Amino acid sequence: LIESLYHACPDLLEKKDKANYTPLHFAALHGNTIALAALIRCKANVMAKTFSGKTAAHLVMLVTDFSTIKKILMSLSDAGCPLNAQDAYGNTPLDVLDKQGNTQLYTYVANHLKLTGGCTTGGQSPTNP
Repeated sequence: LIESLYHACPDLLEKKDKANYTPLHFAALHGNTIALAALIRCKANVMAKTFSGKTAAHLVMLVTDFSTIKKILMSLSDAGCPLNAQDAYGNTPLDVLDKQGNTQLYTYVANHLKLTGGCTTGGQSPTNP
């Protein structure tokens, strides 16, 4: 469906709402792996940022399902999304996890995706208390 819509109206791919969210941001935020994959195949801008500087990689960190986050992060990374990009407040996607205290995912992202990001919890993180 997404690919059909894209072919009918390519401008929809980069349409933004009031907060500068694109369809890719919404797919990541809602953990929709199918929509995200289709948007990437249609060449959605994986480096697009919201007004607060968040990429889709920042937003996927708010999803609660570990396997969905891993899958989306790998798709974004493979498509060229900078997984260590800072938002307007200096937070990387890894910082988002640090603030949420998701130790399992924090460890996965830090070790397997090789992200770098400043600690935002007084120099401590779930993997370095």
